[in-house]
Order: sequence, then structure tokens, then C-alpha cells
Amino acid sequence: MVVQLPPCPATLRAIQPYLKIAQEHDEREPVISYWCRLYSLQTALTIDKKSDEAKGFLLSLMEWLEKTKRAAQSNESITSEVAAQAYLENYAMKIFVWADNMDRSSNFNKNVVKCFYNSGLLMDVLTTFGELTDEITQNRKYAKWKATYIHNCLKKGVTPTPGPSSEMTDEEKELNEFMDFDVDKNDPAESKVPPPSASLPSHPVVNDSSSIHPTVPPRLPNPSGFVPYNPQPSPSSEIPQSIPPGSTSVSKNQKLNPELIAKAQKLCKFASSALNYDDVPEAINNLQKALQFTETLKNKQDHLRQSSSTTRPQSSTRASNFAARSLTSFEPGYVRFINDRRETVRAENPSLPFVEITRLLANEWNQLPHDRKQMYLDAAEQEREKYVQEMAAYKQTEAYRLFNEHKLKKKMKTSTTTTTDDENDKDVDVPVSDIPIFTEEFLEYNKNREAELRQLRKSNTDLEQQNAILEKHLDNMKQAVDKLQIETLQRKTSNNLLQQHLQKMRTSFIEQFTSIPLPGSNETPTSTTIDQYVSKLHGLLQENPNSALFNKVKNAICSMDLAF
Repeated sequence: MVVQLPPCPATLRAIQPYLKIAQEHDEREPVISYWCRLYSLQTALTIDKKSDEAKGFLLSLMEWLEKTKRAAQSNESITSEVAAQAYLENYAMKIFVWADNMDRSSNFNKNVVKCFYNSGLLMDVLTTFGELTDEITQNRKYAKWKATYIHNCLKKGVTPTPGPSSEMTDEEKELNEFMDFDVDKNDPAESKVPPPSASLPSHPVVNDSSSIHPTVPPRLPNPSGFVPYNPQPSPSSEIPQSIPPGSTSVSKNQKLNPELIAKAQKLCKFASSALNYDDVPEAINNLQKALQFTETLKNKQDHLRQSSSTTRPQSSTRASNFAARSLTSFEPGYVRFINDRRETVRAENPSLPFVEITRLLANEWNQLPHDRKQMYLDAAEQEREKYVQEMAAYKQTEAYRLFNEHKLKKKMKTSTTTTTDDENDKDVDVPVSDIPIFTEEFLEYNKNREAELRQLRKSNTDLEQQNAILEKHLDNMKQAVDKLQIETLQRKTSNNLLQQHLQKMRTSFIEQFTSIPLPGSNETPTSTTIDQYVSKLHGLLQENPNSALFNKVKNAICSMDLAF
């Protein structure tokens, strides 16, 4: 089906790439075509909705969207945003994976460039449904950069480097070259290569043995810059093969990774969307991958349970040094998160100073979901409580008594070198039980502080939830305003058409009734007196409906062109 739309105005040049994708998918993927044009409409309304050219184009685009939606009432991927989001995300990722596999295999051509570029644009379209996840945001940035990078290398006759690069930068100006990108026009040497629509199926196939995300080949080192989807488990999600003896604390490598849970849920959603389109193999593939993620989570939970149930042996060396630790030396949840993420952020931003990296981590902590944040807080609380228990047990040991005696002798020796008798008495008479870090009052003080911090964290979480609700309400209000503006434009167009029709009828009436003067006054209708003429004529016909005047009026009306 060929879509007839007026040319896109120059003021709306920014939406041309999305309109081009929609045009390419009109026949084989109407869902992609619909949402690309809807995204183009929403974007265009923020750019130019006042010029005559833009108004005409936007009205035509709105009319097409309304007709398409009415005709596709049975298509859930058009009527339901949840299904549409899953459909578009799955489609964009399959194009991205295909291009990434070709890139890592050193197969560089215009098709790879276009698939990278189109996948980045389709990820832009996903913002129609709300804020993008961190994974989609990173892959969108990587796809656009990779398209620009390979395009420039081919243009300069340089062989591109496969996979991610540590020199990845934002090339916004060069990316604008793709506004008018065309495989056949840009490079005649590549004209023999079939376009992506011919070399790719409507849903590019991903091998069952591969991950849903592009893999990083072993031959490539980990770059210091950005890395897109990586199927290898991150350090925070790996399952340790063995538990070192003498360790009861949960290490960073043993923390449950919420990203695994999110990926499993997303794969289930993709499977549901595939079943809506009778794509049973794809649904089975996604469900199998979701099951693998779930089994990984279960194994990790069993590992954590085993590690928390082990006991750490008390060595004499450890016992003698145990008192050197204090409760204030433990890392709270915030510090644990920073230490866990600092190296990763530093690798992603090698040019940033230490202070800026800390500021980025602080913002990341503030935006961290409650469940992930609670994971760090719970781990810190467990370690603190475990230390309190071990300290109580340690105080009953012989090592603790020897340590106190050594500490007291050291203080007494120091006091002999002072010149103040009061200070000597003070140092000698201090009971061992009053050392601040070992007093019950100090432990109680720390418990109270932790309780206050938990209350503050709860209040902060409530405020964040309220802020999220207000932001959602603001987005809804903006959408309502945009909808009202669209309806206003439609009403204005309808009113203009009715006004034109009314003027046409008045002109036709004057032409037909000029030859019918009113009896007595011989008055004929004009553009200024037509309303008075019609009122008087109506009165005369009511007084004498069988007169010759009635037949003349009837014949004149029959001769009028009343078509709308």
C-alpha cells in the first residue's frame, strides 16, 4: 500500500529519517511504519506547528494515523502500548544484533551502516512509551556512533575496526549526514549489494546458541570506553565456584544482580508478544533464555544461603587484631555501592577527575531503584550485626583479656612521661570497660544512628515516589495539551471547509434568484441583502403557497449546486 503524504517541509527536516523508515516498512511491517510516523508527529509538534506548510503536512499525517488505527483495531501492537513497546524493542534489537555480528565478523558495507543507523532511530521511537532503560540508551548511542564510524571509514577508504572502540566519541555533526542517506546514491560501488530489506528478514534471525545480546569475541580486549549489550555476566553477577575458607561475609561477586531479574522479565514479555503473532519458535527461544536467567538466580541464592551459614574459625592472630576494628569503620550501603561501581565508571570516563566520578556515583545512587538500593543497605546492616555478635563473643576470650592488659600497660608507660599528675591519674585509672569503642553505650548509640538513617532513607524513598507520580502527572498533562492542540487544528480545518461551503451556497443562491424579484418591491438578492431577501421570500410563500412565485422558487432551487 503506497502512502500518499505531502512532502516534508524543510522546517521539519529532523523527522525525515523516521519518515523514511516508515516508508520502507509500509508493506512488510505496518506496526513499525505506524509508530515511526506517530513519533514523527509528536516530534514535529515540538518543532514547528505554526507555519502553513507544517500545518498542512501535520494534518495529512494525523489523518493517516487515525485511518490506520481505525483499520487495525484487531492489531494489539498498534492499539496497545505495552505490546507495541515489546514489538519495537524486539525488532530494533534484532536489527542491532545482526549489524553487530556482521561488524564483529569484519563484514563492512552500507547495509551494516544502515542497520546500525536504523536500529538507533527505532530506539528513539521507543521514547514514545516512556524513559528508556540504561541498556537501550547505551545501545542507541553505540549504534549511532558505529554507523557514523563505519560510514566515515568507508568514505575515506580505511578499514574499520570491528567491535567497540576505546576512542568512541559523540559525532553529532557527522551523524547528520545520514539524514539523506541512500545506499545506491552514496556509493555506486555498493549498489550491487541488496538493501537491508532484502538481506534481512522482517525479524532478523538470532541463532539459538547465541545470546539475545551481541557477544564480545575473545580476540578483542575490553575497551576503556563504552561497551554495548554483553551477554557475559558482569562481576557483580558471577557465581563463585568455591567459598574461601574463613569467610562468612557476602562478597561483591555474590550479590544478586537485579539486571538478571529484569532481563528474565523482559524475555517473558517478548515471548508473549511473539505468541500474539503466532511466532512459536521465537516464543520458545525467549522462554528458554528466561529459564536460564531464572536458574542462574536460584543457584546464586543457594550459594548465598550456604555462604551465610558457614562459620569463620577464630585464629589467635585474628583475635589479637580484632579490637583494632571499630563499628565506624564499616562501609554503609552508600559507600559499598560507590566502591562497587567506581572502577566501572572510571573505565567509562577515564578523563574525569576523582571528584567528578564521585559526583556521578552520587547521582547514580539517588536514581537507583529502591530494591537495588536496599540490597546494599541490607548487606551493610548484616555485616554490622555480625560484627556486634563476634565482638560479644570475642570479649569472652583470653585474647581479649591479654589485649586489654597490653593496652593498659602501654597507657601506664605513656603516663609516666607526662608532667601533669592529673593526667597521670587519668590515664592509669581508666577502666578497660570504658574504652569508647567497646562500651555498650557506644553500641547503642550506633544502633540509634542506624535507626535514624533507616527512617531518613524511608522518607527519601517516599519523596522519590511522590516525585515520580508528579512527573507522571506532568507527562500526562503534556500529552493532554498536545492532544487538545491536535483537536483544535482539526476543528479549525473543519470550520474552514464549512465556511467555504456556506459561501459557495450563498453565491449559487444569488445567481439563481437574481431573476426572481419580490412582488411589490421588485427586490433581488445581493451579497449584502441575501438574508433579508430570503426572510421576505419565505413570508410570501407561506401566505400564498400555490402562487406562480412558488414554482419559480422551486425550479431555482433544483438548479442550484448543493454538493459539499
